[in-house]
Amino acid sequence: MIYVFHNYVNKKKRKPLMNYADLAPSYNHKNLRNVIINFANKYNTKGNMQQLNETFHRNLLRKEFIKWIKTNHDCFNWGIST
Repeated sequence: MIYVFHNYVNKKKRKPLMNYADLAPSYNHKNLRNVIINFANKYNTKGNMQQLNETFHRNLLRKEFIKWIKTNHDCFNWGIST
């Protein structure tokens, strides 16, 4: 899921796509919880009236994404030492 999402964002930002083999080295050392919080904070927009529809949909998607992560949290390696 992270691989698909990462490349979706890169494509939207017109950045090079990541190879699947490069995914683990890029994310293994990171705390997934912090990655998700960082994404959610940056994905939130404070748009003007022209961007009102986009802001609404971004906030809806962000809430659904966080809800999905919470529901499926046991499927991920969070990178937190116990």
